Amino acid sequence: MTVLSAELRERYSELTERRREHGATTLEYVVIAAAVFVAAVALVGIIIGVINREQAKIQ
Repeated sequence: MTVLSAELRERYSELTERRREHGATTLEYVVIAAAVFVAAVALVGIIIGVINREQAKIQ
C-alpha cells in the first residue's frame, strides 16, 4: 500500500511539473480575459462619466 501511494505521488508530481511547463489552461485564459474585459468596461464608464460631468459644467 505504501509503495502504491509513493508511485501515485511520483506520477502526480511529474504531471504537475509537465503542466507547469505547458503553460496556462483554457480556464485561466478565460478568467484573465474576463478580468481584462471588466477593467476595460470600468475604464470606459469612468471616462464617459467625466466627459458628461464636464459637458454639464459647460452647459
